[in-house]
Amino acid sequence: MNQIANKEQSMPNDQIIMAYFNKTITKQKLAHAYLFNGPKGAGQEVMAQWLAMRLFCQELRADQPCGQCRNCRRIKAGEHPDVINIKSEKATIKVDEIRLLKQEFTKSAVEGTHKILIIYRADTMTVSAQNSLLKFIEEPVGDTVIILLTENRSLLLPTIISRTQIVEFELPGFKKIEEQLKNNYQLAEVRLALRLTGDADIAQEWLTNGSITKLNNLIWRWFNVLLQGDSAAFAMVQTGFIPLLQDPELPFTANNILDSMMFIFRDLLIIEDSRQLVFEDNRQKLGILGQKIALTKRIVFVDIVLQARQDAQMNINIQTTLEALTLKILANL
Repeated sequence: MNQIANKEQSMPNDQIIMAYFNKTITKQKLAHAYLFNGPKGAGQEVMAQWLAMRLFCQELRADQPCGQCRNCRRIKAGEHPDVINIKSEKATIKVDEIRLLKQEFTKSAVEGTHKILIIYRADTMTVSAQNSLLKFIEEPVGDTVIILLTENRSLLLPTIISRTQIVEFELPGFKKIEEQLKNNYQLAEVRLALRLTGDADIAQEWLTNGSITKLNNLIWRWFNVLLQGDSAAFAMVQTGFIPLLQDPELPFTANNILDSMMFIFRDLLIIEDSRQLVFEDNRQKLGILGQKIALTKRIVFVDIVLQARQDAQMNINIQTTLEALTLKILANL
């Protein structure tokens, strides 16, 4: 896995990404799978369309697609035969949809050398759909380029993430906002609030009124009890998480709880890497746990939370979902 775009540079992030792809295309080293991740409205969809036009444009100008030629117009209209856009209106993308795509991509390109598959909201794929796509990513056909667009890449299987080139997108000023907020609040709570809301104003409200502290503390209490193999973690669903959701003065949804669980298990999964953690303040503790828990088990934990997240999207009772998640992790310790 490789992460693209150094956000520490002074150049705007979209320009860094465009420069990277221009260089990659010129050297004919385009990868076959990319993951464009970031909050809603951060530019993933625009960049995916730009990349498709960059590959098919008939009148490139200074390494930029013209936007006006026949190919560019068809790509913008979603009508180019070699650029397939998957935009599911359903809560999840199911395995049958991925199987149909794989059949389409066994065919040769109609008009050019490349075929591009753009999957919108790829983080809503079911586990079976992701496993089906994984086989395709591992054995790409011809000059096929797959672009996965996500708001929360933690909802993808680690095996898919590890086989893609990751491009991170941020809302304008997102990093600056984080830097400002961490002067007054714990960094982990700042990152958690920003990632759960995708909105600086709402995140600051959660930080100011202490809501995010309650969620953060509960998640960590449950996590610590759970990884000790203590069945009390099961009881905490009813005594901790359900009251949190039912409290009219707290803003949280079931997805907020499951996403928080995903963040903590994702941090545990990648703790040996130098990548940024959501719960950065707890890096040392996560590092100790990472030494004790095998990587294979940590991957299983992420898969369990991912399945629970998808169960919740299918309107399965949240208490049932959280209790099942807890029992599955206890069984796999």
